[in-house]
Amino acid sequence: MKKNFILIFLFSVWCSVTNAQEDNYDINGFSVGIVPSALLNVWTGFQGEVNYGFADHYEISINGGNLYGQNKDTPFTGYRIRPSVKYYFLNDYEENRFYIEAGYLHRVVNEKVIDNYNMFQGAYQQKLLNNRSRTLNGGFAMIGTRTSLLSSNFYLDFGVGAGLGYITIAHDTLENGELIPTNALFSNTREGTSGFPILIMHLSIGYDF
Repeated sequence: MKKNFILIFLFSVWCSVTNAQEDNYDINGFSVGIVPSALLNVWTGFQGEVNYGFADHYEISINGGNLYGQNKDTPFTGYRIRPSVKYYFLNDYEENRFYIEAGYLHRVVNEKVIDNYNMFQGAYQQKLLNNRSRTLNGGFAMIGTRTSLLSSNFYLDFGVGAGLGYITIAHDTLENGELIPTNALFSNTREGTSGFPILIMHLSIGYDF
């Protein structure tokens, strides 16, 4: 009797797992999408994503964006690359899956800015137009969900996350001019490398192949 009970129990567990895998939103295979939330970023631009899911749970994702626009009347260009790995949880829903995600962010922004310079070893000060670059590298973690739109191959992916990285700010060297550093604590314009928080709100619309 005890042996029969164990066999029945194992069989019921196997059936529940099998049904869960059959009922769950299938993330296996390739999918591509666009990321409208990139337009709400401080550094706006066009961003897309390419994903590959496998083994019912895992997905490799690469987000890439071309950055352009103006920030406080300062024009900028640049790019953003965000590779990551997602783990999808099984549930009883056919239309969506929850996931956790870990990844790496690399972002480069180039600006045209007007800064104050000491000219000829402090003989006088002058405002000059110069190039400034901001390079951010760091890791992040996210939680999110992917939902099938109207039971079709189109999907909606939403996630939020945070992380920590390092930002390096540099200006082009001007002949006979020395940049006057700002004293503002959170100005994000001082030269050098420092720790920097990473905050992500991700919204993408795509197609599962």
